[in-house]
Amino acid sequence: STPAAPEDKQCPEWAALGYCGAGAYVDYMHNNCAQTCAARKVSGEVDTLQQVDAAQCATYVRNGACKTHGQYMRGHCSGACEGSRPLGEEEVVPAPIGPVTLVLLLALFGFVVYHAAQFASKRDQSVRRIRSSNGAEADADGGSKGGHRSSKKAKAKRS
Repeated sequence: STPAAPEDKQCPEWAALGYCGAGAYVDYMHNNCAQTCAARKVSGEVDTLQQVDAAQCATYVRNGACKTHGQYMRGHCSGACEGSRPLGEEEVVPAPIGPVTLVLLLALFGFVVYHAAQFASKRDQSVRRIRSSNGAEADADGGSKGGHRSSKKAKAKRS
């Protein structure tokens, strides 16, 4: 038979985490870390997934491990991923508006509305003046700018 390929140097570390007999990596461990797993069995070590300390789990959560390594997180940081969001995906909550800010915003809104109304009023007055001066010019010309007389004026001049 062919000699077994050398094991990954991390096999003892993975075995200590409980991967020889528990978790999603059991098949991998039996195929790639068989000697390490056999030695643990002979020595009577029990394979249970080891929990990572809470501070390390919190770091993993902030770095997005719940999304990228969910299986590992469920096995080693049980419950840490529930309701968590990775760094950069926090819910953005706007700062509350204080009473002074609210008053300033309302004053600014009122200022804008007032000046918009003033502008519209002045524009309407200008339009009325232009129309009335155009009407006076049209009467002086005997009609509109094109020289056409209105039908009432034309009838009055003919008679």
